[in-house]
Amino acid sequence: MDGLTQNILNSSKVRAKNPHYHLIKYMFNFKVFDILLFLILRHHREINEMISKSGDQMIDFDKLENLYYTPLKGFKVIMQRLIFDLKSYEGAAVEYVGQILNLLVKFSVGEEYILGSEIVDIKQANILGSNMMKQS
Repeated sequence: MDGLTQNILNSSKVRAKNPHYHLIKYMFNFKVFDILLFLILRHHREINEMISKSGDQMIDFDKLENLYYTPLKGFKVIMQRLIFDLKSYEGAAVEYVGQILNLLVKFSVGEEYILGSEIVDIKQANILGSNMMKQS
């Protein structure tokens, strides 16, 4: 093993946790970012439907920009901060690289149906579980 790898392994045992580590861990463990992304994508779809239904009516673009872009910009800032936190091994979000990439793909592709289906599956599992309890 080369000296650099040995130093990294030794330093990982004594590395101090980032002050935000517990908050970030909570946000990922309890799917807070997934729920936030789901709500943003749902909002995005609602705004698009509102625009398409407006037809020939005049659209107030200042109001539309506030409604439409504020949540998207907010989520973008959150993701940027998490990604910039990955610049070193001391970052609070380092353990969650895979989940951050997954959220970025969902955000950029707009895979609301994946997030929605996960929520529906959980809801259906709860309904089935409660029905089974009633039957027994």
